[in-house]
Amino acid sequence: MIFLTTFFLLLLQTSASSTENFTTWANINWKTIACAFGGGLAIKLLDLLERNNLPADRRPTLDLFFWAAFIILPLLGAFVAWAYDDGNNINSMLAIQIGASAPLILKSLAAAVPPT
Repeated sequence: MIFLTTFFLLLLQTSASSTENFTTWANINWKTIACAFGGGLAIKLLDLLERNNLPADRRPTLDLFFWAAFIILPLLGAFVAWAYDDGNNINSMLAIQIGASAPLILKSLAAAVPPT
């Protein structure tokens, strides 16, 4: 968790002289990616909080796959925001919404696939 906090602080740290170089390195809007990653991470944190409301027999185990989703799903949201941005310079709120919705859409699609 400390690594993620440090990552976000480094991505969002800007000063008047380095804003242009920081946010557009290699034509990538890092602020958009950081906001989308934060939106996806917020959804996973809500999942963790909802875990406490489930009965003990229905709670997911806190194994490696559970914790890997804390990185993989927000990265998926950041990728979708990066692909959507593509020079459009989307605002931060839209990036957060894209980051939050991408894992939820993937989760609903996975649940809708009928078993074979």
